[in-house]
Amino acid sequence: MKIIKPHKKGRTAKTNETILRAEDPDLSNVQQLWQAFTSGDRSAFEQLYYCHINLLYDYGVRLGRDTQLAEDCVQDLFTHLWANHQKLPVVKTVKAYLLVSLKRRVYRKLSEQKKDIIKIYETLDPGSYGFDPDTEGHAESISALRQAFARLSEKQKEVVYLRFYNQLTYEEIAEVMEVQVKAIYKLMARAITRLRKHITHPIITQLLLVILAS
Repeated sequence: MKIIKPHKKGRTAKTNETILRAEDPDLSNVQQLWQAFTSGDRSAFEQLYYCHINLLYDYGVRLGRDTQLAEDCVQDLFTHLWANHQKLPVVKTVKAYLLVSLKRRVYRKLSEQKKDIIKIYETLDPGSYGFDPDTEGHAESISALRQAFARLSEKQKEVVYLRFYNQLTYEEIAEVMEVQVKAIYKLMARAITRLRKHITHPIITQLLLVILAS
């Protein structure tokens, strides 16, 4: 399969398959797809691929700061998954399992290349949620949000990124970051406190609270 690079929110990659999108709110049948895939169903495997390819690629780029490395690691991951589908475990959350697997693969590649592990969570993009920078008053508020985000610690940025962009639950974020759920709640609480301190636009503040604290 050829890697499909991330596309703008609300657009789907063009394929001949009826596919799920990573941004779709209802992915309740992903677990069923995983079960079918581990039983050897090629169609289920392709559905899983197209459902998760964009968020995995984006996460890989942010982890390694290298688009080619991200493409290679995602491709290697899915090649490994198919080759070993009968040996794979029953997973609680497919998305979290794939993110963890990709992170370990990226870190291993960086270690082999003797490169530093760099996590890039530079900005949030409220435009993905309907905030147009060209709208009067929005540009200044979005700039304030990005500046506030830059003040967060790396772990706080990762928590916000996984929640804001990928809509992971706190339990899933804990699995991806390989820490206790309680630690995620603490990181998020501190991140929200810091962001609110530097953001005055009421709509963006409400947006953050809904997405991050829910």
